[in-house]
Amino acid sequence: MTDFVEYGEGEVVYAIGGPQKWLWGLEKGQVQVRLALIEAEPMLGHMFQFGSWFGESELIQGTDGLIEVTATMPTRLRRGKSWFSAVLRSLMNMG
Repeated sequence: MTDFVEYGEGEVVYAIGGPQKWLWGLEKGQVQVRLALIEAEPMLGHMFQFGSWFGESELIQGTDGLIEVTATMPTRLRRGKSWFSAVLRSLMNMG
């Protein structure tokens, strides 16, 4: 299943330690990625713009949010996971 979601400036897409169950594609806008280092406030790690994909690390590792992703302007994202999960299962069964 793939659908579209919209976020306003400053809205968190997903947070460090929070649930993250999707592969995200940036259709419009921009998001910032913040990461937490040991005993430090989260710091800016990257900015994603149109055409970028993110969220795969958590899906591959089966963990919750490893990073915090926040919209920096009105943003439209595509999210999906069923096809990505199917590819991962297929790859794991090949080994």
